[in-house]
Amino acid sequence: SVWLNFEGVVKKKSQDESLVSYDFMSSLATECGIFENDEILGAVRFLNDLGSIQYFERNGLKDKVVIDPQWIIKVISCIVSVKNTAIEDGKLVHANISKIWDKYDQSLHDWILKLTEEFDLTFSVSDKKMHIIPCLLPEKKPDFEWADLSQMDSHSLSTSLKEYIVVYNFEYLPAGLFNRIQVRLYQYGDNSIIWKHGSLLRKNNQKAIIENSDIATIQIKVQGNKPENIVFVIHEVIESLINESFVGIKYDYSFPCPDCVDSQKIDPCLFSLSLLHRANEFNAPFLQCSKYFHAVSIQEMMAVMPIDGISNLDMNLEYSLRDLKRIKSKLKYDISFWYCENDTRNPVNPMTIVEKIEKEEYKIWYSHNPSTEKLDTITYALKESRLVILGISDEFAKDQKCLEVLSLVKNLLKKNYLLIEFGIAGARKWIQNPAFAPFCSDYRVIMQDPTRLAVKLSEMFDSIDLQLEDTKNDRELVKKPPEVFISYCWANSHDAAKKGSRTTPTSLGWLDPRSLVKFFEDNGISCWIDTQEISNTGGIFGAMTRGMNTAKVVVACVSDEYANSVTCKLEFRFAHVSLKIPILKAVVGTGNMWRRNEIAFLGGDYPEVNFQLENKKGLDELLGHVRKYVGSDNGQEELNEKVKEVDSTNSAFQELYELTQRKFLKQISKIVYQMPSNYLNYPLLFCIDFIDPTKLINVSEDIKKENKMIYRWSQDDQEIELCTCIRPLCEHEEGWHLSDWVAIVPELLPQYCGYLLRVMNIIKNGPLSNEMQIFQLDLGHKLLADIEKKSSLATNINESYVSLRKFYAEQFDGNRAFSLSADVGDDLTKCELKSGKVLWLCGDHLASTNAKVIDHTLRNETFKNDPSIFQMLDEIKNVDLSAI
Repeated sequence: SVWLNFEGVVKKKSQDESLVSYDFMSSLATECGIFENDEILGAVRFLNDLGSIQYFERNGLKDKVVIDPQWIIKVISCIVSVKNTAIEDGKLVHANISKIWDKYDQSLHDWILKLTEEFDLTFSVSDKKMHIIPCLLPEKKPDFEWADLSQMDSHSLSTSLKEYIVVYNFEYLPAGLFNRIQVRLYQYGDNSIIWKHGSLLRKNNQKAIIENSDIATIQIKVQGNKPENIVFVIHEVIESLINESFVGIKYDYSFPCPDCVDSQKIDPCLFSLSLLHRANEFNAPFLQCSKYFHAVSIQEMMAVMPIDGISNLDMNLEYSLRDLKRIKSKLKYDISFWYCENDTRNPVNPMTIVEKIEKEEYKIWYSHNPSTEKLDTITYALKESRLVILGISDEFAKDQKCLEVLSLVKNLLKKNYLLIEFGIAGARKWIQNPAFAPFCSDYRVIMQDPTRLAVKLSEMFDSIDLQLEDTKNDRELVKKPPEVFISYCWANSHDAAKKGSRTTPTSLGWLDPRSLVKFFEDNGISCWIDTQEISNTGGIFGAMTRGMNTAKVVVACVSDEYANSVTCKLEFRFAHVSLKIPILKAVVGTGNMWRRNEIAFLGGDYPEVNFQLENKKGLDELLGHVRKYVGSDNGQEELNEKVKEVDSTNSAFQELYELTQRKFLKQISKIVYQMPSNYLNYPLLFCIDFIDPTKLINVSEDIKKENKMIYRWSQDDQEIELCTCIRPLCEHEEGWHLSDWVAIVPELLPQYCGYLLRVMNIIKNGPLSNEMQIFQLDLGHKLLADIEKKSSLATNINESYVSLRKFYAEQFDGNRAFSLSADVGDDLTKCELKSGKVLWLCGDHLASTNAKVIDHTLRNETFKNDPSIFQMLDEIKNVDLSAI
């Protein structure tokens, strides 16, 4: 084989040289009969996998190849030797590099320094022209400020501030593992607070300490308004390092009791993963906090802890999406409206639109004098708004402040926005301004013709309602929210049974839960109840909690059927665990097996009224319990409470949104790596959207004709035809975004919908929704409703995702995936971040993260991932090299 011949030639060359250029390796390969660039790279990777050479495919390293791997140990030993005085307290100042590697050519010094980063031995502090070497840092923990929550009074302690503790216990902690964790987390590090056994990390408004507290323990302590995200980031780093380099190491980790965290206890009870697994094996419905005796649902802990597998995917998603909506609802304004002052002289005055919006009782912010408005005031208002309306025009495009606001909304704050076009009819020079390039394909409402104002206002309000997931009825709901949420199982309703709903031998008792609505309303108490059956998949993302978020009390109509219903149990858990609002139990049906269920334990302390047999007095008893909670205005005051710390709210939203994406991607990756290898060579994430087929490159008319999902809408008074497509996503950790590759979907099959429902619910809560037509148009929301409906017919999430992934792979391999750009190339690339995480990234994020491009097939980097090298280097630190 020419490859084996190539190995022999390289081995012979390694007797004379240790490091050669990649170009030199290419020339050797050519001499051996390997000519194509891709084949040469494949041969180099092959020798790397064998351990014969070391080749690093990261920018700054890939121009050279180490053909004698022992050379690496000699080079790295120069910085970990105790005899090296050029490094003080673990700090390698770049001016001293020549002293450390004085035996090596000066032209190699920068390359060698990058090599130490590749092995997680150092990281750069670029603003100080210095590298940190964690294993050589001082042993002593430095002094730094860390708030003691137990010493803070209730006035100075923010209710949003939490302290979160996670502990990792190892059978033994391998040499070098903790210091490598420090290196991989350097991007979050406060480089002034780092020592050999710990680091202070910061991310948005979250602050974390990671500390090697004893020989076999790593402890993480976080303070912030949403600490779970940075905990998950750290966990992924620890997990990836162990999987890469320390396979077989046994460890357990413990997370805090959620009730202890919410009540701001500084010494929370910790539940270990092994305990959770054991409780789950025995079908235990709960755990008991051993310090403060909280009852904690197993399902809740599974949603909190980063557990492999996807059995709790829906629980994770519903928790996250509900909290995202709750954070949004706390914002001060529904809408911020920004416009150019010069447009007030046009046929349609922007102030007319503001007046119309105010009449619809939206909370709106706008400036009376945009030209003199301070930027910090504008920024505050934009941050505090659920939606930003931008009044674009030719005048807007000439105004520097307007362009700054445009960039602020799109690039920095990443807010949901709606474009309204003002100015003279037909004038559209603004589109030539490069600042508007990202907005050209976005939906916009044309407000230029006064004679068509009524039609355009209707379009605008439809779009606002869609963006805010809001309707007039919903706004009425906010003005007068339901005081009671009635949670029940349809099988217990006589009314539902008459209309064809299934029953059981024990489902129908004396009371029909639906009759409670009229009873409470006759007594002046408003209610919310579901009379359009929620499926186990679709409805849980929003419909289930529509009324619960604003209710003051939940009446749970418990029964055997209720205890066996997935949806009913979700409702009960959310009320008890997450919303923490009072629950009243109304016992219905005729069975009593529910008393052995999780519902009975979680609701053990709640008042109970039995309606299995006729009990008219029980209605008055239930009413008395309800009046205890609806008689005061405290609930309404809480509903109307505004967020005092704007930055805190925005950072909490960003952290929670990132965490939602991380968890979803982690669980999807578990599905992918169980698939056949021929399906691994594609990005992990896909979404559904509309696309203008005329913008696709080289798409045939036959494929267009096959498409049964053609939609039409009007833009600039012209009818535009749209087709439905599947698009991969760049998986960047701070926010996904769209690929330019698309595969046209000829038909929306039910088996695709389980996965699509979930991923689209995540996307619509973040800034990516601004770029997608499906979220801007009414016909898009109809398609999303169809996805939700069909998802109830779909198989489980695993099979749904696999079906869609196979569809995209077959389209791509069959040359039936098309690009929106003539020079898009591969568009997304599989790569490895410095943290060790593998993602598919676009070209921009690949460059900005300096990620390493990796082959689409799984490879074993034997030398880098061999833990023995780190044991060896640890021992070298205690050797006097001058005596060798």
